[in-house]
Amino acid sequence: MNEQVFISYKSEEADEANWVKSALETNGISCWMAPACIPGGSSYATEIPQAIRQSKVFVLILSSKAQCSQWIPKEVDLAINEGKIILPFMLENCDLKDDFNFYLTNIQRYAAYENKVTAIEKMLREIRALIGNSGSSEVVRTLAEDKKEENVIHKDTVIQEKEPAEAEKAEVVETVETVVTSETVETAVPETVDAQALYEEGKRYCDGDGVGQDYKKAFELFEKAAKLGNADGLCSLGRCYYDGNGVDKNFNKAFELFTKAAEKGLARAYNCLGVCYYSGKGVKKDFIKAFWYYMKAAEQGYARAQNNLGGCYVNGIGVEKDDAKAAEWYLKAAKQGHVYAQCNIGFCYLFGIGIEKDQVNAFKWYAKAAEQGYAYAQYTLGFCYIKGIGVEKDNAKAVDWFMKSAEQGCAYAQINLGLCYQEGIGVKEDLMKGFWWCKKATEQGVDDLRPNLGFYYDHGDGVEKDLGVCFEYNDSVVKDSANAFELCKKAAAQGQKSSQYVLACYYESGDYIAEDYSAALTWYEKAAEQDHSVAQYRLGEIYYKGELGVKKDYEKAFYWLSKSAEKGHMDAYKLLAECYLLGRGVKPNPIKAKEYRDLYQKAEKDWELFNKGFSKK
Repeated sequence: MNEQVFISYKSEEADEANWVKSALETNGISCWMAPACIPGGSSYATEIPQAIRQSKVFVLILSSKAQCSQWIPKEVDLAINEGKIILPFMLENCDLKDDFNFYLTNIQRYAAYENKVTAIEKMLREIRALIGNSGSSEVVRTLAEDKKEENVIHKDTVIQEKEPAEAEKAEVVETVETVVTSETVETAVPETVDAQALYEEGKRYCDGDGVGQDYKKAFELFEKAAKLGNADGLCSLGRCYYDGNGVDKNFNKAFELFTKAAEKGLARAYNCLGVCYYSGKGVKKDFIKAFWYYMKAAEQGYARAQNNLGGCYVNGIGVEKDDAKAAEWYLKAAKQGHVYAQCNIGFCYLFGIGIEKDQVNAFKWYAKAAEQGYAYAQYTLGFCYIKGIGVEKDNAKAVDWFMKSAEQGCAYAQINLGLCYQEGIGVKEDLMKGFWWCKKATEQGVDDLRPNLGFYYDHGDGVEKDLGVCFEYNDSVVKDSANAFELCKKAAAQGQKSSQYVLACYYESGDYIAEDYSAALTWYEKAAEQDHSVAQYRLGEIYYKGELGVKKDYEKAFYWLSKSAEKGHMDAYKLLAECYLLGRGVKPNPIKAKEYRDLYQKAEKDWELFNKGFSKK
């Protein structure tokens, strides 16, 4: 079959040529482009002239490099001789050589260097007018409903929505989804009230809106609406197949239904197609087409597509990387209340990605997302409060937000909440609760110190780094961290008491560094003097047992064990009971001995309850 458009390009600019080809073919325009369209064993010299003669339009991907090609001038010359319409797609605003200036005199040029999408849209309209193709160029919108999925971001935290789902609540993730309000979707064709009513009823069952959630019932209603030609019904039926709601998953069937709905001009159906092309589900993965659909949807003002488009620009997915455009689209979506976009634009403001760095605005947008219940935003907002980023420091509020996020399962919030409990930051010190939350995080596979201590540890930005928590309560974390010693040493030198304790553990154990008991004792003392209860206990134990090359000193042991016990350290209770019973470092006192022994036994039972996950409060 003869292709409608011949694409001429310099081989070094194949990516740009493929982008144009994909954009045209997405809109129903068939294209011929070497080498993909040249049959195996065939000659370029034979196939290219034939393709030019059989095409209706000659698209020239024009640049300084293209003008230096030995083949492109020949192709242009042949196209002119064959009477073909030449449409130059200008990649750069370059001066034309004499021969190209002669070829292209009085020919409209499409300035892709200014706005590639606008240029291709204008070219597409011109091609349709030339070849008589009346195919729809209807702009697209995106899914109005939600999907439970986390993304990470990615640009480390930048979130892009990946898969459609009919009615699930948002929860933390990569590339990450959101709580989306219901929206009215316009369709391009007249529909009966009955068909739309069937769709609306199906949506109620899918969402559990005023009725018990019933995916099977929703599927049946969507199917009836789809058979009547209802675009919403077709798209929602596709989503049922995509997500396996009320029917077995079938990505191919979903793609087919999305396509039918898109043919009726339904915006969210086009977005579903974009998602399919992005994920490669039901169709071959094609980032260029995914970007194309997201762009068309975003230009209609659809928030989800705007957020997705921002993700494409910030990561260079299907388009050249452009942080400024990413921030622009994130902001548009954020202003419409899109929770992921609010989080993303907060990230952009925080680190000056495509927009001027502004901590106050970063805090504002994280707060908006956090108030919608998004766990990752809640966790980040906690850090803003604890470090005074865009807001006055408030440790109590930081703990509140860490708690909200941790209770939703955010591992990073859990590890930081554990830190707050262990250090008494914004909350009464409680070692067992601290351990419980750290343990919850490590159960999710958080096994590296940097992410364990959160978003700002990874990115710096003037934030202090305290590495101690993970070492104190999870030996496997220590063993898995090749750079932990150097990181810990640096933090300890800055006065971080938890890191001072951990550094002492390193020197004592000989992990990643030669054993040095003198250095270990020094760092235990530094941490203990800063009221680190675990360091106080270990120092008391060293003096009590005469370890690390020091002589037994019961008075020093009693002093440090008493300090640790004041903060509720379980093992300190046990040794203090022994001190009072045997009169070591203190006068014998059986009553006190029993008192501490009872405290130890109670703490031991509480510990067992926490280990079993009996309570997190």
